[in-house]
Amino acid sequence: MERPAMPEPRPIHVLALVSAPEMGAGVLRHASLLSQACSARLSVLCAPGTPYPCTPHGPHGLLYVVGAPGSLRAKAQRFAAHADVGLIVADWGHDPRELGATLRMTLELRVPGVFLRENPAESARRILVPTTGGPHVVKQLWIANELSQALNIPIQLLQIVARHDVQEQREHGDDALAHARRRLAGVTEPLELVVADDAVAGIRGYARPGDLIVLGAPNYWRVAHEFEGSIPDRVAEAVPNSLLMLLTPKAAHLRLQDIFWEEMIHLGLAPRDKREAIASLVNVLVEHGQLPRQWADTVLETAVAREGVLSTAMDCETAFPHVALPDFTGMIGCFGICPGGVAFGESDGPLTRFIFLLVTPARAYGEYLNVLALIARLVMAPETRQRLLACRSAAEVSAILAEARR
Repeated sequence: MERPAMPEPRPIHVLALVSAPEMGAGVLRHASLLSQACSARLSVLCAPGTPYPCTPHGPHGLLYVVGAPGSLRAKAQRFAAHADVGLIVADWGHDPRELGATLRMTLELRVPGVFLRENPAESARRILVPTTGGPHVVKQLWIANELSQALNIPIQLLQIVARHDVQEQREHGDDALAHARRRLAGVTEPLELVVADDAVAGIRGYARPGDLIVLGAPNYWRVAHEFEGSIPDRVAEAVPNSLLMLLTPKAAHLRLQDIFWEEMIHLGLAPRDKREAIASLVNVLVEHGQLPRQWADTVLETAVAREGVLSTAMDCETAFPHVALPDFTGMIGCFGICPGGVAFGESDGPLTRFIFLLVTPARAYGEYLNVLALIARLVMAPETRQRLLACRSAAEVSAILAEARR
């Protein structure tokens, strides 16, 4: 008796979106390369006037010509409702409102997205990947590695370190977590350390003509509501190079390292008081583009005022200053370790050595409370607090945070 034939699996699609015809050639070229890397079908939604050479070739290419960008996004949503979309590749246009709308749609569809701004005057001769950790880094490295192999050009990994952190980085070198991420993405090249005032200055100073710069997207709130002024947006203003930005969907279950990744961990805090401690953490959020600079004072004053009403300090040497903002989505944070301790609660209470600053939406406490529970479960153990105090690098701290489970 013959076995019944197994049903054919549904094909995975790479969906290319071309809202600006002049960007079509670059979007379709990269979408085609990535669809081959994913063994996926390439389908295209494009604006009228997109040049014919941009259209996909082969039996699996589907082409739809649609009108305005809004109708293009609506068509993309209908397509994704009936097909398995594994990746969206779209143009990084000049209109920030249209880009913001496409970024929000990609988040809503829970599909990874690649956004391309190509400089047609120069062909790519090297893939440049600035890495700082964060939720997009493994996929960012994978995309860069696939393009490097497909285009047969070298890849250069870049770690940009602030001047005040350079000694620590040189002492610890290439940490195990960063190495593991590269291994997961199939990347063998080592990191090159670049010292600069900030990430944008480091990229601008290191990039050369012919570099295709592969960036991770900012935090999810900035993606959805305040992309202007983020690090990718500032890089786009600072360099003429072709840029590719990777956006991954939110994890179904939030992990501490999705909020407090390496750049959001501040070791060796020595504040005079809790206001100075909170200000240091707010400054980290601003320096790394997680929070618009014009919001810094509001966040600081709100956190300090809340502490004045009811301190968030706990007996386990830990405090959770919290700012809930209207019209804010997602969650961002910064974790500071203060080995000498700082008075955070009652004047006669224990000193606080671990400070988790969280910024969340107003009236949306579900995920916030889940994160608090994760942190509390972790820091309640005295041995865990001792391990955190003994850490000499943010990567070591991140590895301990990764142990937290729901």
